[in-house]
Amino acid sequence: MNATVLLNWITIPLVGGLVGWFTNWLAVKMIMRPINYVGWRPFGWQGIVPANSAKMARTLINNSLSKIVTQSELLERVDPDDLARVIQRRIDPHVEEIVDAMVEKTTVRGLHVTEFAWAMAPKKLRDMVYSAVRARLPVIIANFIVDVRSEADGLMDINALITDRLSRESELLVKLFSDACDKEFQFISRSGFYLGVPLG
Repeated sequence: MNATVLLNWITIPLVGGLVGWFTNWLAVKMIMRPINYVGWRPFGWQGIVPANSAKMARTLINNSLSKIVTQSELLERVDPDDLARVIQRRIDPHVEEIVDAMVEKTTVRGLHVTEFAWAMAPKKLRDMVYSAVRARLPVIIANFIVDVRSEADGLMDINALITDRLSRESELLVKLFSDACDKEFQFISRSGFYLGVPLG
């Protein structure tokens, strides 16, 4: 066997392996990239995952989060006291603004309390109202949390919220798929080389 034949025996399987690896590596990349369509229709490409982001997001959520935990279970894991403190901290700076807006919609014996009338009220009276509302906030918030927990399924759909977010944020969806399937994608890329060598 001369050197040329030997070289062919070595290089052809090697080239076949490299071609197999490259095509599989490229196919894996094209599943995820590019995020946005590149090219001029019909000559162009967008990654399969971002191109079908709504369907992919639904599939991801329906086969993972929705089977692991329910909305009620999620809310039960949130400490009500911590949640109440967070809500109160967010509302407290806006009490005056909220009260002012509500007073404008209030009626006293059929008469509307106008913005002017409320503004003309003595400051001491307005401060008393603000203080009374602040004092009642913990009770109001506690009742609100109880209502939200008992009516969680009717008030919101966390799975739908997450699905909608992932549908709109293709970059985040691609990252989730990439991180979750990293080992599998590496195996697919390597298998191109393993299969390409004997076929070469």
